[in-house]
Amino acid sequence: MGHDGGWIRSVPGPQGPQVTDQRQVMLEDCQVIEEAVARLRVWAGPPPMSGMVWMSQNDPLWAREVYAGGATFARTGSLVTAVAMVASQVYAEITPLVVAQKLREVGAFEGALLSRPARIPTAFPFLWWGGEVHWRSIAADLGRLGAEVARWGPTIIEVVGDPRDMRPPQQGNQHFVVATELTVNPVDVVIADPFDGQVKSLVKSRYAVPRQWPAERAVFGMRLLRVVDGATSVGKWDDG
Repeated sequence: MGHDGGWIRSVPGPQGPQVTDQRQVMLEDCQVIEEAVARLRVWAGPPPMSGMVWMSQNDPLWAREVYAGGATFARTGSLVTAVAMVASQVYAEITPLVVAQKLREVGAFEGALLSRPARIPTAFPFLWWGGEVHWRSIAADLGRLGAEVARWGPTIIEVVGDPRDMRPPQQGNQHFVVATELTVNPVDVVIADPFDGQVKSLVKSRYAVPRQWPAERAVFGMRLLRVVDGATSVGKWDDG
């Protein structure tokens, strides 16, 4: 396939990628144009939650695979798996294995740490890196988190791997999940958990002290990985 893995790209416009009709779509080395066009999906604005594929770092297909720096997905692959989930909204049939491969190619890792996340859009042009927000020493701003989810869809958030461990996330007690919805009554964050690929309540999960930690205590930060407005996806990812 082409150097971009055989994606269909929208034609860049003055306000970013735009698609108006099939004639404006650039096909890079597609073998069957008719099949590709039949699979084309165009989103005007943030994609719906139903467009995200839930994944688990402990999936037998890749749990024991090394993603970077000698670390396996099962051991510390929650962030790479979360990136794959967000990317699945615009890159069909993507997997954590593909994400790790592409991020290694652009030098996004330092050892096992995804320390250069700003390089994610270099590997995946339909994703945009907006930076990090930390609430490690203060209560999380759930209003800001809610606004992020409402505007951009599923959002990667930082939690502690074990709330009984007194260490903060940045000292080896870190885990990442994807926030998909905020609820008001009760106040909670609905998450897709890369540990098991399941959707669950944050405050009732293993990442909060039962009946002691409110939602704003259980969220330690955001990773602002966003889908580009008007992004287009097509068919099967080519990881060959």
